[in-house]
Amino acid sequence: MTLRRTFYVGLGVVALAVVFVGFTAYATHQQVQAALATGLDVETLFRRANIIIMVGAALGLGVVIGFGVYVQRAVLQPLHALIDGVESLDTARLDQRIDLDRSDELGLLARAIDRMTTSISRRTVSRTYLNNILDSMAEMLFVVDGDGIIRRTNRAARDQLGYGADDLRDTPIDRLLADGPLFTADERATFQRQGFIDHAERTLCPQNGPDVPVLFSRAQVTRSDRASDDIVCVAQDITDRKQAEERLKASLREKEVLLREIHHRVKNNLQIISSLLHLQSKQIEHAAARTLFAESQSRIRSMALIHERLYQSDDLAQVDFAAYLDGLTEHLFRSYNVRRDTIACELQADGGSLSVDRAIPCGLIVNELVANALKHAFPDGRSGTIRVRYAEEDDTAHLIVADDGVGTPEDVEADASDSLGLRLVRGLVQQLDGSLAIARDSGLRFTITFPLTHPTPSDAA
Repeated sequence: MTLRRTFYVGLGVVALAVVFVGFTAYATHQQVQAALATGLDVETLFRRANIIIMVGAALGLGVVIGFGVYVQRAVLQPLHALIDGVESLDTARLDQRIDLDRSDELGLLARAIDRMTTSISRRTVSRTYLNNILDSMAEMLFVVDGDGIIRRTNRAARDQLGYGADDLRDTPIDRLLADGPLFTADERATFQRQGFIDHAERTLCPQNGPDVPVLFSRAQVTRSDRASDDIVCVAQDITDRKQAEERLKASLREKEVLLREIHHRVKNNLQIISSLLHLQSKQIEHAAARTLFAESQSRIRSMALIHERLYQSDDLAQVDFAAYLDGLTEHLFRSYNVRRDTIACELQADGGSLSVDRAIPCGLIVNELVANALKHAFPDGRSGTIRVRYAEEDDTAHLIVADDGVGTPEDVEADASDSLGLRLVRGLVQQLDGSLAIARDSGLRFTITFPLTHPTPSDAA
């Protein structure tokens, strides 16, 4: 039955009550008239009238009570069920359903509320569900307002910092940060422009215990209609990572010390070998043999200079090639007792650093070519200039050693003699995967071009 029928039934009940009242009055009137006509005494008359009134009142009261029970079951109980269903929405209990199997307007309303609740539950999450998600996070979470006051935290934040459930609420988050406020001036400008700042390393102060290094991110809470003043801060404990980094740095420092010691000892051993050769050469009377010993000493010295530079460098894998060339040419001029006012040396190195496997062959090449120029390019006290150029272009290096000395005749190849030095240059150029070009204009000029890195097998193919 619909509510409209219930309304009509109510009108009928009221009408019936009116009829009962009118019938009772009419019956009482008839009884009074009959009593007067038959000469009944007054007491009997009132007794009959009371009986009629009581029967009419009982019938009317029964109808009203029956209608009240009907309204209670048909209307009031369903209304209470609807009220409970609507109140469940206000308390975010989206899993509640209204148990009202009716086909009238109240049943239609109950099913409409159930459909609305189902739709809302599919599009949103309950507060309990959200709290469970936040508390399951391993990262620490803080929600702060625009003034930096903590409004809520998750379980990880409270447990790792040693606070109770409500201890951090209404506390400024700056009290927990050991290295400054929530935003620096630069971070504030970035945050206002982007709405988030990701992965900044900060330090949190627990209630008891050492400070906790964290990877800190901050983002503005956005709503569907506007941006909120609230800020969500997520902090990931990186104590283990920091400790691993410190162990790695300590290990690297130990390896650097070891490598420096290795380079130092190699340099010392090469110098010992050079000194032994020098002592041995003093016992040799043959001049050509002494020259060969001196050339070997020079080659060993060029290699020792590499290890000396590495020992003094901050980078144990790279050599400052410009400084190395300066020291090498200075050593060669001293070794051959050449005066700079007679034979000048022009050095120009535009490149940066060279790896060890490139620097040693290059140093030996420069040693051989400069030594060859000092020995042969300026006979009979002639003056001149030796030029050493080094430059890098993309992944290619260019090394030029030239002199303006007497040179060699056109019909004689520059490496056709039995000179060990020139044969060694050829072999070193091949070791560098480079090329060698020789020019005889106004002396001799050697141009070596080689890649700065070794070609991979695929490149070589």
